[in-house]
Amino acid sequence: TDEILLAAAASPNSIAAGKEIYQAACIGCHGANAEGMSGPNLTDDYWLHGSEPTQIFTTLWQGVPAKGMPPWGPIYNAQVKDIVSFVLSVKGTNVAGKEPQGTNSEGVVAP
Repeated sequence: TDEILLAAAASPNSIAAGKEIYQAACIGCHGANAEGMSGPNLTDDYWLHGSEPTQIFTTLWQGVPAKGMPPWGPIYNAQVKDIVSFVLSVKGTNVAGKEPQGTNSEGVVAP
């Protein structure tokens, strides 16, 4: 649930564990600072597959094979929750990088 994922995201240990996985598996597409490269910027307010914690979890778990993102669920299992924690910790920090893509939480399409 969103509540469970938000509680995990409040844990420095969960964020740190998620950051370790991010650094090992995600930097190549999302950048060292989550600024986006071939994958989207994870620090802005616009999301391609939803910005709610459960939507981020589902995207990580199932992947987006058509866009080149592998399904991480079978690899990281319960640790996907930690990756969500890290992603939530950088969401909204607006690191300069790839232009916004998708929609924000109010349904506004990226400029």
